Amino acid sequence: MKKKLVLILLLLAASTGYASTIGNPIKPLGDKKLAVTVEPNFMHDRDIKAEGESTNGSKINTFTISSQTQGYAKLTLGVTDYLNLFAKIGSSKFNGIDIKFSTNEDVTIETDSGLSYGAGFNAVYQVGSDELYSLNLDLDTHFVCFLGFNGGFAFSEADADEMYVSGSNAINVSGKIKNQEFQAGIFTGIELFIDDNFSVAPYVSSFWNSYHIKTDGVRYGNTNILNFDSSAEDQFGAGLGVDINFSKNVTFNIEGRFIGGNEISFGGTLKF
Repeated sequence: MKKKLVLILLLLAASTGYASTIGNPIKPLGDKKLAVTVEPNFMHDRDIKAEGESTNGSKINTFTISSQTQGYAKLTLGVTDYLNLFAKIGSSKFNGIDIKFSTNEDVTIETDSGLSYGAGFNAVYQVGSDELYSLNLDLDTHFVCFLGFNGGFAFSEADADEMYVSGSNAINVSGKIKNQEFQAGIFTGIELFIDDNFSVAPYVSSFWNSYHIKTDGVRYGNTNILNFDSSAEDQFGAGLGVDINFSKNVTFNIEGRFIGGNEISFGGTLKF
């Protein structure tokens, strides 16, 4: 058991990063199999194109999503032995939308938790397998190499409930902030089988992620309205992750992606 824990810690240390995730189990569930997942995502410091202005005449000079959190319940269906489809529903909250105006005013917007939902797929193919001798863990270990593709989308909408202008709390804040995200990626990795029930699957990925944020108008003060409709500056990135299969029915996942994302995601999955 100690050797299993050492192997897990080593792989987690190699796989932790910042990410942007569509989030799904790497290993196919199997034909007509079901799984339920709880998935929290944490995004930080996503740079957005500086597009938008306030009715007071101030234009947006810089635009950053400093913090966004998402939580999902997800249902995954194994369509074939190689393909999973999933749908998810949950909530999304902006803990900090940081904007700098042309007038040098610093603006921070926070929202409540709003509805978020999405769907997607992942397809995984085994490309080779062999016995593993080099780890010297006194375990009957073998491995499988895999290659996969994934994609999906997510939409969310939340109400602006706090706004700070140069440190001062603005009054009469209202308005909806909408977010949509599309993603496609390719990943490859190795699943290490420690015994019949326990395996660890570290993987690396390359992805395209389109992130869009807009509002029909965030009202603040007595007469001011802030408008923006913009996309992320970086849309391509790379990531690291690991699936830990504690049994044939229980999996834990951690995934981090950077450049086009800056987000970390966790997932606990129960398979039926």
